Amino acid sequence: MVGDGSIDPRASRKSGYYSTTSHQLTEDVQRLAFSLGIEAKATMHYTARKENHHDCYRVMLDFGTGEQQLDFQHREMRHEVDYDGYVWCFQTNTGLFVTRRNGKIALQGNTAETADYVFSKRTMKPKLQLVVAYLNTWLVSRYGDDLYLTFIDPTPEDKEFRTQEMQAAVGDMPVMTQNEARQQYLGLGPVEGGDQLMMPSTMIAAGTTSKPEGEDMAPNLAKTAEGWKTKAIRVRTGGKTAHSAGHRMRRAIVDAFKGIIDQKITVDYTAKSVKDLTHAEYMEHWKRFSDRSERAVEEMRVLFRGINKRQREDVLENLPDATGVTKSIGELFDLKEWIGITIDLVTPILASLTRDEATAALAMIGADHQDVLADENIRSALDRGISKMATSYNETTLDQLKTVLGEKMTQEGGTNLRELTDAVDGVYSYADERRAGLIAQTESFRAANLANKEAWRLSGVVKSVKWFTAEDAKVCQFCKQQDGTEIDIDANFYELGDAIKGADGGIMTADYSDIEAPPLHPACRCFLRPENIEI
Repeated sequence: MVGDGSIDPRASRKSGYYSTTSHQLTEDVQRLAFSLGIEAKATMHYTARKENHHDCYRVMLDFGTGEQQLDFQHREMRHEVDYDGYVWCFQTNTGLFVTRRNGKIALQGNTAETADYVFSKRTMKPKLQLVVAYLNTWLVSRYGDDLYLTFIDPTPEDKEFRTQEMQAAVGDMPVMTQNEARQQYLGLGPVEGGDQLMMPSTMIAAGTTSKPEGEDMAPNLAKTAEGWKTKAIRVRTGGKTAHSAGHRMRRAIVDAFKGIIDQKITVDYTAKSVKDLTHAEYMEHWKRFSDRSERAVEEMRVLFRGINKRQREDVLENLPDATGVTKSIGELFDLKEWIGITIDLVTPILASLTRDEATAALAMIGADHQDVLADENIRSALDRGISKMATSYNETTLDQLKTVLGEKMTQEGGTNLRELTDAVDGVYSYADERRAGLIAQTESFRAANLANKEAWRLSGVVKSVKWFTAEDAKVCQFCKQQDGTEIDIDANFYELGDAIKGADGGIMTADYSDIEAPPLHPACRCFLRPENIEI
């Protein structure tokens, strides 16, 4: 600092800078300042203007930041990895890691635990609920109305929130006995007198009862592989949670089987075939279909808003060059790169939805389970659809940017960077508010309906399918006209370029692709059901 730096001498300032022509020295000084608890930002001060000159780098220092020092140099906390690519979720032994981007350092927390929590809550738990709900509805109910299946909630417990909730409820008073603490935290056995809750002498016990109390009396003993405490949850509603419910459920099942064997009673159970369902009963299947699709819609909506945010940053970074002479407006962002990014991010969501819908579609008609994406033609069709959607979405964004920026740059009186930036913001605000949700809904329902149709086709027993609407006020004239239309399982409803007539006389054109199944248009919520089934 004495030779190549400067400290602001003013009493109200606590800052300075260090200058050097060495890029490596710039990084080392920034790392050193960070380890000392000093806020440091590395920047390019100026570039070389002559052949015998060098680029100059500058480390801006803020001595007034009251951050805790990180002595990672002497505690073996530093670990460098030579890696080039995206970084997703990972974990460190300290729970912290340091990032540097655009010369700025940030202290981050682990994301691996969050990923585990989100995956367990948003993916595993809904699927378990779906499986258990089907079993309780179609299988367990045959053996008694008072029986049900349940499962252990895989969602990790939010210990921090649980602790805060407990502290707020009990005012930091003890709520655990000595033996409970020994078992849970130390893995030790009980000691004599350790089952009594310790409390100040000024307080008296709240009282005890010989009967189980509280909403949830299920033993909270199950743990996941990582050791998180979890809670058993009941999927079916109705009835009260009873003490030793597991024992009573096992006893009821044993008695039911024993009674059938001993008395040689044969009971004929009948379940309605999908062919015998009324339309109102079938709409219950549609509700589950819609719920699964809507979950994918929400995931896609969040994903596209994330794409918009990151792409907007690229556009604004390239904006000065693209509106000058270095680049053209068409180079505001790398179109091929962003199409690839979109495909990579969307594919897992729509592939998962396709598998789930195909499984439900086969179960509905009583067919054996098949992985529809193992079929090369179906997988290729899904990939082509995602690629077409990603290309259309990004090309539309680029065309809108070209249009609004072209208008600004050719307007009378000229323009400035602020106006151009506002124009870019307008394009991406519209994409967030309208386009993200529209394409998320359209593509989710497209994947779900195609999954149903292809699964029924692979079953070999469904010969035809019929088009149905959501039957609400949002149904348009074109979908209303299509309602009840039946086609062979291998046929299309419309070919690319066909004219489609609406119930009110309107005309639209199939201008996106062949219409094998709904949607008929963006945001369409129509669905298919198997019509002619030959078993």
